[in-house]
Amino acid sequence: LKNIQKMQLQKTNNEILAVVHYDTISEYTEHLIRLMESGVKLTEKGKVYDESTIRTYRAFLRYFNEFQQLHSAKFTFAEMNYRTAEAFKGFLNDKNLTKNSVSAYTKKLKAVLKEAFRDGLSLWNGSGLKTPIELTTQVSQNLNEVRRMKDVAVTKSAKNILDQYIINSFLGLRYHTFKEFITNPKLYIKEYEGANYVDITDSKNDKQFIIPLGETVLSILHENDYQFNVVSRQFFSSSLKLLAEKAGIVNVVIKNITIGGKKSAFAQSKYKMISSHTARRSFATRLSRKLSKDNVANLTTHSSVQQLNTYIREENIDKIKHLFGNEVFNEKI
Repeated sequence: LKNIQKMQLQKTNNEILAVVHYDTISEYTEHLIRLMESGVKLTEKGKVYDESTIRTYRAFLRYFNEFQQLHSAKFTFAEMNYRTAEAFKGFLNDKNLTKNSVSAYTKKLKAVLKEAFRDGLSLWNGSGLKTPIELTTQVSQNLNEVRRMKDVAVTKSAKNILDQYIINSFLGLRYHTFKEFITNPKLYIKEYEGANYVDITDSKNDKQFIIPLGETVLSILHENDYQFNVVSRQFFSSSLKLLAEKAGIVNVVIKNITIGGKKSAFAQSKYKMISSHTARRSFATRLSRKLSKDNVANLTTHSSVQQLNTYIREENIDKIKHLFGNEVFNEKI
């Protein structure tokens, strides 16, 4: 009894010092999320968890609670084994989620089990549980499409967003790093032998971006006096879609994706697939056509050319367009 009272006192005074004693996986997950949100629990690299990661943990917990309700139970760590985890994956597929969403929520289950294993609550750390991802259809934009969007960005708000999008189409930063840059551009602009460049470290993985600054970016920065109205990522992406639609970027893209465990293909207008991340993908795709893949990987901080290749995913037309007009296709019978 004294030990229980001591444990409760520790938890009341400071959750960090509390002896963790949660029987169910859902309660323990809530505990972890609270520590992440408060900044008490950090990533393995010593960083604060970003909002998107915490949202994914929250979404995982919602689905896991639904899974428990389906089985009229609250699963303890003693009841969580490989078969139960696979049943959870099957439940996610039955919800008609994409393969990557199923993978993301399964990874969060593995992460929770790993933490519980460290805390001595679980005998299984999630090892052996597979979380395969899918290379889904993504789009990039050429400069002509961006120019068309520029022609329809007539309002001050639309121009502000498009200017930022154009800047990152020439920098290729991850969005959270770009947001840090655009908040105070002068802080990250440096000079070397008369040439300007951006030098910024990714706050998420500590990788250093060093990107040459060209006239297009410098001109936009100067025109805006290095000050921009930073909006939410959701509003940023929705505004880009609207501009792209107005600019007539409505060509059909066949989107391949696995939903509910079944491969599907459906047609979608390109403008609907444009987002804040398209700027980085467009940067990598455009440069890969003119520079060596090693140089592009260094600029984008991809760990290898192989990783870069899965990222840019050049359209098949780009791989064979040099064959158009070849006489072998015009031979007479």
